[in-house]
Amino acid sequence: MGEEKKEASSRRDYVKAVGAGVVGLAVGAAIGYGAAPKAAPGAVTTVTETKTVTAPGAPAEGRKVSIYTYFEAYEQEGYMPLLIDMTGLDISTWTESTGTVMARLISEKAAPVADIVWGLSDWALEVLKEENAITKPDQPPTNVDKIDPKLTDPDGVWFGLGYWTAPMGVFHTKRAAEKGLTMPKSWWDLTDPKWKGEIIMPNPKTSGTATMMLTGAMILFGEEKGWEFFDKLVPNCAQITPSGSAPGKLAQTGEVALGLTFDYQTVKSKEAGYPVEIWVPEEGVAVNIHGAAIINRAKNPGNAWKVLQAALSKPMMEQYYISGSWLKISRTDVGLPEELAAAHPVWKWLIENHKLIPNYDYKWVAKNRERLLDEWTKRYGV
Repeated sequence: MGEEKKEASSRRDYVKAVGAGVVGLAVGAAIGYGAAPKAAPGAVTTVTETKTVTAPGAPAEGRKVSIYTYFEAYEQEGYMPLLIDMTGLDISTWTESTGTVMARLISEKAAPVADIVWGLSDWALEVLKEENAITKPDQPPTNVDKIDPKLTDPDGVWFGLGYWTAPMGVFHTKRAAEKGLTMPKSWWDLTDPKWKGEIIMPNPKTSGTATMMLTGAMILFGEEKGWEFFDKLVPNCAQITPSGSAPGKLAQTGEVALGLTFDYQTVKSKEAGYPVEIWVPEEGVAVNIHGAAIINRAKNPGNAWKVLQAALSKPMMEQYYISGSWLKISRTDVGLPEELAAAHPVWKWLIENHKLIPNYDYKWVAKNRERLLDEWTKRYGV
């Protein structure tokens, strides 16, 4: 299973805690499990989870839509009842990691099975766009003018929903004081030899969080200086973990002074009461935009459009916060719901105080990601 899904899974308990006390949307729906959508000849057919959700009282004919997604099951439990209520469709979903969803859509593009991809990383959507596997809708969603133009495809082929960020850090104040270390300010502060053995970071080959660190450094500093940064950072690391959440979890218990992780993990560690602070680098962090797009040659393009319209709606955007604990939503008129802000002040603080790398370019990431990962392995052997 892809690391994006593992890292999303690490948010599950936090999301449940976030949702506690928040009044949910009471929508009647029958939820069951069924067979996967029939794949086209030669298509990738490995299925990890397929869920069929039926709109109450809706006839089967003319109401079908097939969705591919990397949204975790616990997120879908919050999104799907609202989607059914807004569209009245019979919905089947196929869930996997970003890379697997992308590969399957490319393999099926001559005879698509899915009608829409809802929840996929920006760089993967760019690859699908180049492959002509997704298409610009004949009519744009009516609420597209509410989407921040920096968080969506300027060509209108795919549409941004919201984002998460990395790297951020869990800084253990007691451990740091014992080692004579103070809160770092910049990315480059982490390369000082005084940090040797006091940093844990994830592995870009297995972690979406670390891949964002890698591509972010290259965009922020240029490739020559970017590799110089990692040449100095890697020797300072006590561990390089497969998981993006593990460094934060190890740092929160004082294993090291600083664990490099993603935004939600820093909030979890802080709100759990550990003696930690959140490190947010002054230069900014890399961003991963969740997006949605209609599949080219989809069998049910009209129903796919209805899903896209609902996915960009204000009620659904609020649900992304409630069920997914995203850092930022793409609609400019939707903020963290008041109940969540009151219950989770650390989360509210991070939303208000993080900074994105000014020139982070997901199109560049789409073209260069695999090359950078290969170079990482050559240099560091992990």
